[in-house]
Amino acid sequence: MKNKLFLTSMVAVMLACPAYATLVNDPDAQHQSGTIEQSSSSESCDADPLTYQGATGNYGTYTLTAQWDPNNYNVTYAVGTCDGSDKTYSNALTYGQNYTVLGIGASDMTVTEPTGYTFNGWTESLSGNATRQPGYEYQPWNTDGGLTLTAQCSANNYQVKYVCDNGSVTGTLTPPTGETSPDPVTYGDPYTFWNLDVCDAQGQTNQAWECVGDVTGNTIDQNANATSWATAENVTCTAQYAADMVDLIWKYENGNSDTQNNCNYGNGNISIPANPSKPGYTFTGWKVTGWTGSDVE
Repeated sequence: MKNKLFLTSMVAVMLACPAYATLVNDPDAQHQSGTIEQSSSSESCDADPLTYQGATGNYGTYTLTAQWDPNNYNVTYAVGTCDGSDKTYSNALTYGQNYTVLGIGASDMTVTEPTGYTFNGWTESLSGNATRQPGYEYQPWNTDGGLTLTAQCSANNYQVKYVCDNGSVTGTLTPPTGETSPDPVTYGDPYTFWNLDVCDAQGQTNQAWECVGDVTGNTIDQNANATSWATAENVTCTAQYAADMVDLIWKYENGNSDTQNNCNYGNGNISIPANPSKPGYTFTGWKVTGWTGSDVE
């Protein structure tokens, strides 16, 4: 602490002579006592511009009161697990006065919240790693030293929702064993999108996922996110189907057959041959074998 000693001109004169003086502390200040040694000089004080008569003698007892200014200290906001750079505010702390903790949104704060993360507060090492939130007030600051507050940020959790109904084709979702949709994912963690075959639709095959952000509507790069999830929003992945291609073989009673290749399921491009004839019988239709569907007659 800085100790100021204020003396009047008369006090200075008296202390230069063999007089008595006493130093006392301000009763409101918490500091050590001090003493002033009595001068052993026998020189006359006549040269002083103040009127003074006599070379020796006891001219009284004087009281000197110590004066104190509070110290100022620095506050440093460290990046910690967040982003940006450390920020130090010089002389922001004054001993004995209140101090309010800032947030990362302060106008000149250089510590920032990374994309995909949430700021959780500051860790203060002076009090056993206690967490201080913006707006916390020290009432007052009573530590003889500065303060370092370290930012704490944690990765956000998001969800990936899988949808088998794309508006044109309605499929059935069968999640992988132990999985559910929406599927949780943590920002920055590895993530692998589900296999395409979890969506099953009759006569259709899921050939790709169309994944978009629920907030931005941006298309998600599935290859990039398989390495490290880098999308700061929930995502919906919708199945993109293509009709199955099949070969049709029309078999007749006499062993003859006709073949129609690469028929596109659901597009109505099948050419049905003329009804065959058989003496003594009436043709009633074609019996399908090898088809797992239920809507073919």
